[in-house]
Amino acid sequence: MPTLQNRNNNDKTGEAPKNRFTNGQIATHDSYPKPKSDNPTRKGYGTFIVGLAISALLGLGLGYLYFLYQQNQAATGQALNPLGDNTSQSTDAATDDLENSGDLTAINPSAAQTTATPLPAPQSLNLQVNHPNGSVMQLRGITFAEDSSTVELAVTNNSRNPIKLNDNQDMVLRDDLGNQYNLVPAPENPELVVQPGTTLDGEFVFLGQIPPSASSLTLTTNDRSGGNQANTSNPKIVTANIPLQGQ
Repeated sequence: MPTLQNRNNNDKTGEAPKNRFTNGQIATHDSYPKPKSDNPTRKGYGTFIVGLAISALLGLGLGYLYFLYQQNQAATGQALNPLGDNTSQSTDAATDDLENSGDLTAINPSAAQTTATPLPAPQSLNLQVNHPNGSVMQLRGITFAEDSSTVELAVTNNSRNPIKLNDNQDMVLRDDLGNQYNLVPAPENPELVVQPGTTLDGEFVFLGQIPPSASSLTLTTNDRSGGNQANTSNPKIVTANIPLQGQ
């Protein structure tokens, strides 16, 4: 009859079987070695110190780069303007000297040209022209500006019908050089209508500056549409050889 054999290797030595985890004792949970645990407070403090050091290094690096940038900008500005503010100060001083002396031509050449054109002196006149239809024109004076001339005029209508002095916008002033100056029509009476037995008296403005070389003027009513007939309602009245004095 076969004999049952114990397959435990400990049977060879005749010793009692032992647990493979302990020396003859059964291992329990408390008998395992405990892992080492880190202190969380100490670990957080170390991380804070490292972050603070990195921030300080970054701040120093950025500050040094900004310092180099400022030095480079200063060097570039000196290279572009080696005289510094002396140039602008010299220019301002020269401008002040010219203004104090009254000579602005060097600063603004057009200033001398603007004031160089002389204007004729105001003219006090007593010129009269009679038209065949009975109208009478009396020219009493004329003044001059940089952009216009103003004629003081009175026209009396002695006919039996109304007359027009500017029927086709053609009451004009001309100089002896051939330049023409058109009338600025009155909004309330653009055709300059004069009723029978009445006098139109006022100041009439003609656009344009009279050149210094002109020596006389001619005033004409109804320059294109007027006539010399006794029965015309658009009399062409011409006052010529108006002298220009004091230029």
